[in-house]
Amino acid sequence: MATGKRHQVLVVGAGINGLSSALRIHESCGNVDVTVMAEKFSPNTTSDGAAGFWETFAVGNTDQNLANSLASDTYDYMFGLALSPLAKIAGIQQVSGYQIWDEIQTEELAFKDIVDGYRRMTDKELSRFPGAKDGRFFTSMTMDVTDHLKWLTDKLKGKGCRFIQRKIHSFSELSNDWDIVANCSGTGSYHLLKDDKVVPIRGQVFRVRAPWIKQFCVDLTITNPNKPPFYVLPNFDTVVVGGTHQEGNWNEKVDKKDSKAIWDAATRMVPSLKGATILKEWVGLRPGRDTLRLESELMNTGARNRQLPVVHNYGHGGCGITLHWGCAKKTAEMVSNFIHDIETGSLRNKHSTSSKL
Repeated sequence: MATGKRHQVLVVGAGINGLSSALRIHESCGNVDVTVMAEKFSPNTTSDGAAGFWETFAVGNTDQNLANSLASDTYDYMFGLALSPLAKIAGIQQVSGYQIWDEIQTEELAFKDIVDGYRRMTDKELSRFPGAKDGRFFTSMTMDVTDHLKWLTDKLKGKGCRFIQRKIHSFSELSNDWDIVANCSGTGSYHLLKDDKVVPIRGQVFRVRAPWIKQFCVDLTITNPNKPPFYVLPNFDTVVVGGTHQEGNWNEKVDKKDSKAIWDAATRMVPSLKGATILKEWVGLRPGRDTLRLESELMNTGARNRQLPVVHNYGHGGCGITLHWGCAKKTAEMVSNFIHDIETGSLRNKHSTSSKL
């Protein structure tokens, strides 16, 4: 039963998950006005510094079937863009390369049936990487995230979506102006929701100019605290060299000890990087959580006893790019369900209530 009323939907957060969710909500929910509100916009979001590589990594204890489903939706979406005339402006391309380990693996990577050309590395290939004992070759996707965020922003503005730069301290601030809120605030949910399950995962990287690097090389083992994850990931015009995986570390400044460890590991595995031009170093806090939070609830706002419909989409860990389009689809579906329940008067009967503000 449509009411004809335009529903006011607010998306909190302007990183890759916020803007993707805003777009999918606008395109699939029909009678809505969408606004994006964030303290920071591109090029100053955490997403902007990400390497943009598609691979499930550091997503906590999230159900593997769910993670694979969301990742597969995103891979197919990125694959379509990579083969389209929009590839450059959207910042998406295919990239092939190697994932290596310093010990023999007894299990295959969880995403082996999603990527293209997945196979075990040959002894000849392994011999190129000092200390490598096992590895896999496959073709994945990479995103120049700043370019993609600009593309998404332009699309949203073209559809009439609004953008407001503002820091939110509590959902009670939003209760009078918005019918539905989509929370895509990343690590911000630690403060905004007092969600102590949110843990920053500090990542430090170099961005360099090395146009001869055409293949990725990664070792994302995070079980050894004395051996940080290592990756060399080519984008369109630069190469990202990383990195760190420091859970619980809120430091957003470059640590020179980390710089040395990252550069030494990268140039040992890929010696040609010694000729690269270093453009900048960057630090960002991945939004770690024990599990991805992708769910809806009614929140008591304290304002005129109103219950605010909220959809949560945060806690992606190191998989923000890898899961973004699948998560945006689920977010839009939950917003659509809220709209249906508002219009049919069944909202309070079908959703749990929380008092977290």
